Amino acid sequence: MKISFTLFFSLTFCLLFLNSCHRKSVPSVTTGTSRPIEDRRVETTNTFPERTEPAPVITAPKTSAAKNTRTPIIVVDSKGSMVASREQLKAIGAGNIYDEKDARAFTNAQRKNLVGRFKTVPPRVLFVPSNYVKTSNRGEYYILKDKFWYWKKSDGYFYLDETYYN
Repeated sequence: MKISFTLFFSLTFCLLFLNSCHRKSVPSVTTGTSRPIEDRRVETTNTFPERTEPAPVITAPKTSAAKNTRTPIIVVDSKGSMVASREQLKAIGAGNIYDEKDARAFTNAQRKNLVGRFKTVPPRVLFVPSNYVKTSNRGEYYILKDKFWYWKKSDGYFYLDETYYN
């Protein structure tokens, strides 16, 4: 009796499952429509109006706005050595010149952590022009290679977020 009940239940379940998966709604053909089906094709022509005079060439003047189009500069690399010289930092207009005494390398454990997680070791300190800087409630930041977040500190430089190496 117990086997027949489980067999009956299993067969019922299978039939319900198969029946529910069956395609019930088939579009029906309507007959006797009062309006004809419209042709929705749009005719295209490949004729373009001819220009009688050439388009004017606009050249942007070289001003200080062009100076803001520079890319971020690595100040301190992952080994703790200064990459940008004092002359380069002065030339790009960095307010405070980064002191070489403050340059630190990642520890061996931090380096292993970064290589294990990201397959690379990013630079520690960057100078980022204002046109690349984004702001949030936490402060100003820059994202390097869509992977590493750098936060701006009071000296004007961007430091790698500590969550990457701690």
